[in-house]
Amino acid sequence: MAHKTSLTPGIVELENSTLHETKEDIRLDQLIPADILHDRNQLRQFLEAYYAFMNMDEFIYQETETFNDVVLDNIARFRIPDPDNENNRFFTDETGADSTLVVTSPTGVNTTIPLDDINVAITNGNELPGSLVESTSEIGKTFAVNGLNLYNGYTATLTTIVKYWVGPGPSWVMNNIEKAMDIDKNETNYLELMQKEIAAAIPRDVTVNKRNLYKRIIDFYKLRGSADSIEIFFRLLFNEPVEVEFPYNETLIPSSGDWDQPADVSATVNGAVTNSTTVVIDTADENIRLSSKLVVDGLYTKVDDIRVSGISGTTITLSDPVTLSDNQTITFVPRGTYLDNKGFLSYNIKLQDSLRYQKFSYIIKTGKNLSDWENVYDKLVHPSGFVYFAEILIFLELVDATLTAALNKASMPQTQPGVIGPEDIPLLVEMFASTFLPGVEAKIHKSGTLSLSLKDGVISSITITDGGSGYTAPPVVTSADSGTPSGFTTAVLVANLGAGEVTSISITDGGEDYNIPTLTIAPPTRIVFDGSDFGFGQTVDNVSDTIELQTAEVSALPIGSVVTYDSGLNSAIGGLVTGQQYRVLATPTSTTIQLEDHINFPGIAIQFSSAGGGTDHGFTGETATATASKTDGELKSVSIVEPGFGYASAPSITFNGTEQSSGSGVNPSVTIGIDSDGRLDVDNITINSTGGGWTALFGTPAANPNAGSIATLNIFGKADKNYISVPTVVFPQPTAKDSDGNLLSSNVLATAVLTLDSDGEITGFTITNAGSGYINDPIVKLGSSVQNEQRVKDEKETLILSLNHTNNIPTLGRQINPVQASASLRGYTLYDGVRLQDGIIGVVDSITMDNVGSGYTEATVTFSGGGAREHATATATISSGSITGITVNTGGDGYTTAPTITITGDGSNAAATANMDLDYTITQQTPVADRFLPEHLVTLKNPSFRTIINNGYKQRKGTDNFFSSARLYNTNQTIEFLGSNQIQTIDSTLINKYNTRTFVHIE
Repeated sequence: MAHKTSLTPGIVELENSTLHETKEDIRLDQLIPADILHDRNQLRQFLEAYYAFMNMDEFIYQETETFNDVVLDNIARFRIPDPDNENNRFFTDETGADSTLVVTSPTGVNTTIPLDDINVAITNGNELPGSLVESTSEIGKTFAVNGLNLYNGYTATLTTIVKYWVGPGPSWVMNNIEKAMDIDKNETNYLELMQKEIAAAIPRDVTVNKRNLYKRIIDFYKLRGSADSIEIFFRLLFNEPVEVEFPYNETLIPSSGDWDQPADVSATVNGAVTNSTTVVIDTADENIRLSSKLVVDGLYTKVDDIRVSGISGTTITLSDPVTLSDNQTITFVPRGTYLDNKGFLSYNIKLQDSLRYQKFSYIIKTGKNLSDWENVYDKLVHPSGFVYFAEILIFLELVDATLTAALNKASMPQTQPGVIGPEDIPLLVEMFASTFLPGVEAKIHKSGTLSLSLKDGVISSITITDGGSGYTAPPVVTSADSGTPSGFTTAVLVANLGAGEVTSISITDGGEDYNIPTLTIAPPTRIVFDGSDFGFGQTVDNVSDTIELQTAEVSALPIGSVVTYDSGLNSAIGGLVTGQQYRVLATPTSTTIQLEDHINFPGIAIQFSSAGGGTDHGFTGETATATASKTDGELKSVSIVEPGFGYASAPSITFNGTEQSSGSGVNPSVTIGIDSDGRLDVDNITINSTGGGWTALFGTPAANPNAGSIATLNIFGKADKNYISVPTVVFPQPTAKDSDGNLLSSNVLATAVLTLDSDGEITGFTITNAGSGYINDPIVKLGSSVQNEQRVKDEKETLILSLNHTNNIPTLGRQINPVQASASLRGYTLYDGVRLQDGIIGVVDSITMDNVGSGYTEATVTFSGGGAREHATATATISSGSITGITVNTGGDGYTTAPTITITGDGSNAAATANMDLDYTITQQTPVADRFLPEHLVTLKNPSFRTIINNGYKQRKGTDNFFSSARLYNTNQTIEFLGSNQIQTIDSTLINKYNTRTFVHIE
């Protein structure tokens, strides 16, 4: 009978299962014939060991191996390579007792380094397999030896024990295969194998319950590409909410809206109508609507555009007169309407770009960064043919029942309390920032570090084997590689000329990776002359036996230069043969040359007997040749790993490394400048010479002599807080340690003092002791009690005002608010669009005439400039054509300087100056009795913007933002006073701790 076993819910039951059985009980006599095993003890022992191995869940053994490295930064690090991520070889000798380390100097001197548990560290032992994970000793793939400060640049050879781990044997796996198929019970490695089969695209580091995820992955695949699959994707993998929008819905498409056309309505005329706009029908019908068109078969159509302009029971008024007979059937066609604004411009329906707002695009809004989910989303969810965009979604959940009282405290009664919404998040951040400012950042002196890269096969020298002749311009020099393999970065070479020949070749860039470099120099340019111009004083002079050329051409053909003559496919000049070489015998003048047949008749000038044919004759000089030599192990580039900090001057760079052969190494020369903070400047690296002959090269900037001490303090947000007394600067203790892990006795705690101005604002600092032994930039704090801090800068005594002291309901526009009395009524909130002006107003007090002008019968006075929010108004007084005075009607508001007065009219030359009262205030500067606001002009933008209890103290959102509108916290200041700095994250407990009893819950 077949055995059946049940596993966890959700897995198919298996028949003939061996899960209930133990590992195999091997019986060799049942597997192998007895005659084979007879008298073969070794075979039996081998097979027993073999089957035992096959049934083992793991097998561990060790071997002694050798590793090589170069000592850098006082450390030799040896790593076990694992390119296939097999994770089966590990270092285990944490005490170094079974290991040896030999370092070899660049000159070949060997030194054996003693090893112990102090200078040996084994790391990188994450995710150990099998029983190794339970080991309490150090096991890992990296073996580091510390304290080698005398051997930097040396080659290090380590001989040590390597432990090998072999996973379960085939028989063990087969006996446990059914367990591996159970998602709820199998081991992690089998779970990973399942992922490769059913969820390969899901990242391994996703922090969800993978067992639940894999059991539901099939359902997810069925939904792929739908809006539901997007939500499931973010819920399963990231536990994040998501919103999906389709930008195409906000694109203007003419006539694409949802059009509603009501049904036509028929009626019967009650009484004949003759050329009248009034028609009476038998029965009133509520479906007849204004603007409906009248249609009568054979008489009136929609084109006539006769519309219903009035309805009163059975009496219909039309836009135009009609003539109808009694009992005639008439039809009313109602006006259709769009049910939405899809086909019209609106606040969100408009012309859009064709990428984001195409038909096949959608927007994913979630709290995760795009880089966290883009790749896996493309593989698992994104439907082909579509494009998506990502936006960060921030959820701010405010529970009204819990926060109403707190929010009311967070605003000034009888002004504009508001509910905090998502649009206010940036302002909340700015508001809370001042609690944690000013901030101090310390920077320590650091030494810089560099990383160098080398290049081989660099053309380093060139030898001219033949300079050629007749070069009037530098020829192009090209390079090639005749070695095997051939593959190189082309060098940049420039030829230099002297007297028509190549004298040298400059190496602008030697290229790299040449095996056997070869050079080719372009031939000289052909020198052209008119061979038919023959006779005394002509180009070809048969009297002086010379040929006339350009001065530069003659300069390129000094005596002894060899040229090849050609007649340009015409008849040759008498005395010369096309294709034959001649040598320049003499240059009688700067523009003429004499030739000789240097092979047959040396030293005798060639005599020209006749003119050649045509004008295209020429000389071509000899082509230059050169050979190149290469150098391996040259400096290619310098990268700054650590720029350091606080260098007083640019440090010198020293080099050491491993030579290709003894004495082959030539040090390069590099200079690196520093920036204003004393850091190595990545934009100021100059390689003066590249050196060569290295297999490994290391560059070391000179050590910063002050390394480990405080270099400077950066204080930010100084204006966000005033202090009664100078706060202290609190430094942490330095953390430099010796090789045994003990703090150095030379460590010194840094100290500094701050300076305040007369207002209590931090203005600067003095480092009284730079300290020593700091490894990294320390976290510095300011020591100051809350009682010592004035959290709002320049907070002044606030005037008590009841602005709404009028019984009139305010209207849009401008109105006069009368003088306030102590018994003023509370009425409607006056809102000026920004906030109540708190402090100096600045008004025009009077006007002085500088020139009365002449010829005026009328004049207008206007004001400009001065920084006013509202300009003053004034009236001119005219007498005998002159402006004798100007009367101020209203003084304006907000002037910081005197405005310019412009007088226009039918006269000329009048001019005046405004006399200002720039100290007109409504705020107490010193504690005195309460003041009351005088009669003043206000601008009202929204008469409904009130703070009445019926409104629940909820802010009505509008164009005016939370930052600048007049809402006060119980510190009696607007949120604008609470700072304009930004922070990224703040713990809500700290926010509520310092925020004047206002509690904010952010989720």
